[in-house]
Amino acid sequence: MTQAADSTAPALVAQRFVEAFNARDEQALRKLYHPEARIKRPTWPSKGDVAASLASIQLDFGAYPGGQIGVRQVVVQDRVAVVEFQFEGR
Repeated sequence: MTQAADSTAPALVAQRFVEAFNARDEQALRKLYHPEARIKRPTWPSKGDVAASLASIQLDFGAYPGGQIGVRQVVVQDRVAVVEFQFEGR
């Protein structure tokens, strides 16, 4: 017997990402990524791996030491979430 996927799981991962980002907790952020994840940020010319994503986040931390993100909207279908984040830099 298979268990149905929890439809809130993707939104929960997004919330954990926000909490880890805002706490500047790189270890917690790293745990949220699948080891083979490929990430496409808006300004990147191609997809990067987890290390590239975390390095980019470190740049965000340096450029905006007081910056915080929040979730504006989450749309979940099956085990996929599309998350709209809002970043406020200080």
